Amino acid sequence: MVTPRSGDGSDEANDDAAHGARDAAFDDLDSGVLVVGAGPAGSAAAAALARLGVPVTLVDRRSFPREKICGDGISPLALEGLARLGFDLGRFSTRGDMPRCDFVSPAGRVWRAHYPRLESAARGGATIDHGFVIARHEFDHALLQHARACGARIVERCRYRSIASDGAGWRVELSIGDEPVTLRPAAIIAADGEHSTLRRDLSGGARRDEEWLAVRAYLRSLREPVPQMSFHFTRDVLPGYGWIFPADPDTDGPRANVGVYFRYSRLAQSGHSPKELFRRFVSPLIEATDGVLRGAELETTPQGYPITPYDPRRRLVFRNALLAGDAAGVADPLTGEGIGPAIRSGELAAAAAARFVHTREPADLLRYPLELKDTLNATRRRGLFLLYLLERQSWLVDRLFERADGDRRLADRVFRVLSGDLPLRRIFRPSVFLRIYWPARRL
Repeated sequence: MVTPRSGDGSDEANDDAAHGARDAAFDDLDSGVLVVGAGPAGSAAAAALARLGVPVTLVDRRSFPREKICGDGISPLALEGLARLGFDLGRFSTRGDMPRCDFVSPAGRVWRAHYPRLESAARGGATIDHGFVIARHEFDHALLQHARACGARIVERCRYRSIASDGAGWRVELSIGDEPVTLRPAAIIAADGEHSTLRRDLSGGARRDEEWLAVRAYLRSLREPVPQMSFHFTRDVLPGYGWIFPADPDTDGPRANVGVYFRYSRLAQSGHSPKELFRRFVSPLIEATDGVLRGAELETTPQGYPITPYDPRRRLVFRNALLAGDAAGVADPLTGEGIGPAIRSGELAAAAAARFVHTREPADLLRYPLELKDTLNATRRRGLFLLYLLERQSWLVDRLFERADGDRRLADRVFRVLSGDLPLRRIFRPSVFLRIYWPARRL
């Protein structure tokens, strides 16, 4: 590591202290783990490793808090993952808890859904019966601080530069400002996002097909607060959807996080640009004479970001390096949700890396993709089938939403399938179809 010197003695002492702190942040990584990227996957991995007593350093090119384009919703399954890490969003709960959400079918049928009670093993059998809304700059910073509190070493404004083969592992080049840092960690977790440069370098420049896109903006000056999250399966973006989520108010009053999630192929089919699809969803709601968005103003420019759904065929292990979060591509294909799967992938990558640090057996790393498949593949299959229904059999979705709005037991089952808590077979069985068409019949 190059240490620049100044001519002033006090400055030199300050430099020595600063460089000493930086050196300490990278101590013991020959028997520890380097995590690149401090989003939910990276912070989850760092927290999990620190809780296991493994030396871990988490680096990110940005300083926190920082802005992140997202819908800002946290699912119950994501809340369960956070509980496993010992992280509690309770201090944000007075404004973030969402006990219900609305689903609007292609024909406009509204299902006013309440979150079912999910038993939380991480909370000692207590239930989780809500979703959560929190701005990503706030959430990511809080989770990063939790990783630090668990014992992970955090280095912000530290850029990944390159990686090169080094025996059975990798030599990693980082930089802090103009100062280079060379590391040979026992294991590496690449969690540097959808456009991961570390994934690109590990895979020899291989590119992923971009299948899905989300476009989001904030609206301000609402006449009333948005009472809950809502998902609108509008025909313009099927099998995707539009969303309206609450956002923190400002001095001009209530705000909303609004966006659309759709396949790239929808652009060619419709002849519209991503921002035009966004405006086709939002503008009628703003111009309407009623509704929660009537008269609202666009606060930010609509911004798009790609989303990569989970695919178990994708390679995730490169020698002693693992991919996690958006770098691995773990999003739910139906909803596009990435936070819950990112947290889980971070946990599982951390467990695999911790085993490898102690045994140096490659087989311990190769268990990671299999464990991730056990966790995410059922949700993937459910999502792909429901996407087919939305695209080809939307009339059935209309009927299902209509019935679920008046049948709490049916609604709970459907919601748990949509959220990935129950397998697909629990809804697509004859008794459920009978309940949809003959509401008096019991499940």
